[in-house]
Amino acid sequence: MGKASRRRTAGRELQGSARAAKDPAAQPAPFVARPFAGLPGETDWVALREVVPAATATIRFAPEAAPGDAPQTATVATVLPLAWSGLRRVDGEVMVGLQSGTTTGDAVEELSNARLLLAHEFTHVIQYGRGFPGNAEGVVLQPNWVNEAQATLAEEIVGDRVTGRARGRNYGYDVAFNTAETTDGDWYRGITLLAVYFGLSLESNPKHVPNAPEQCSFLGLAVEGNNGPCLNNDFVAYNTGYALLRWLSDQFGPVVPGGEKAIQRSIAGNRSVGLAAIASVTHVPVDTLLAQFAAALYVDDRVPGAAPRLTFSSWNLFDIDKNRINPTGRLAPRERAFSGFTDAVSVRGGSTAYFRVSGAGRAATAIRARDAGGGALPAAMRMWVVRLQ
Repeated sequence: MGKASRRRTAGRELQGSARAAKDPAAQPAPFVARPFAGLPGETDWVALREVVPAATATIRFAPEAAPGDAPQTATVATVLPLAWSGLRRVDGEVMVGLQSGTTTGDAVEELSNARLLLAHEFTHVIQYGRGFPGNAEGVVLQPNWVNEAQATLAEEIVGDRVTGRARGRNYGYDVAFNTAETTDGDWYRGITLLAVYFGLSLESNPKHVPNAPEQCSFLGLAVEGNNGPCLNNDFVAYNTGYALLRWLSDQFGPVVPGGEKAIQRSIAGNRSVGLAAIASVTHVPVDTLLAQFAAALYVDDRVPGAAPRLTFSSWNLFDIDKNRINPTGRLAPRERAFSGFTDAVSVRGGSTAYFRVSGAGRAATAIRARDAGGGALPAAMRMWVVRLQ
């Protein structure tokens, strides 16, 4: 996989840009005069960071900083291949680069984020161990989007352990973006970077990315041909895929024996692939799952009394959405009135085109969805309607 560290930096920049907008004095990469101050052997760490051409050292994570079944140490190296910030070797060893080409400006912060890298990449070790070719159980290795979505979910799970949080608490914007800076690490970037799927733009005069989210599918990476218009199609796969798994865990975790852990193990150890694997675990048809998930992305905490299946118990998506500094990262349906209107939209696999139809003093109104030739929608497409009030 090997993209976690590069993605971490990009995610941090997106969140940092939001904070900078709130505080013009804030800098995404502040200068830290003594990043290793207070650590034993401070001068040695400075030498590794700035002078020594090739050396390694071993660090041990603090108690409870990493799951009990995960490696408790990491190797810190001066330079890694291609100046990567970190990597995971085939034997499971986690390595962190000090002289990295991608940096936040704070070496201690980068070392602390080794736990984030560990959570993400160790999940891939588990996935590969279950789905290696020719295994006796007939388990298949899941598509990249599923594997990356699970690894992003693992970041959140480990983040909860580190911060003392728990799922089902309906956390909002402040926790998602760590506005109080109560912990290190972008543990919850999965939920914050949903903004990319919704149409986030970072232009100087930002406008919502056209045709997002319906043209931004999470069912594949950019190298696999996912060329939608969104800011970063890998972010869409990682984070929207994560959101689907988080929603599944919120919905089915309380009723499935073994809860969230059993659900994710069943997906990673499945004989079916992708959405079919998810359907086999939940025993709910794929089209129903995707329709309910898509509705939940907009309805959650926005519509009082909404059906529980159209909500997240772990996150307050409406609070996160409405407080985003950059409004292009908010889920914004096309606004239409209860009158005659016609729209032509193209929807990629797994995605949704959102419309919000409203008005007063209108008699019963019918809404019809047809294909480009005026016929019935293809069998693979579904239309869902939620009454907001």
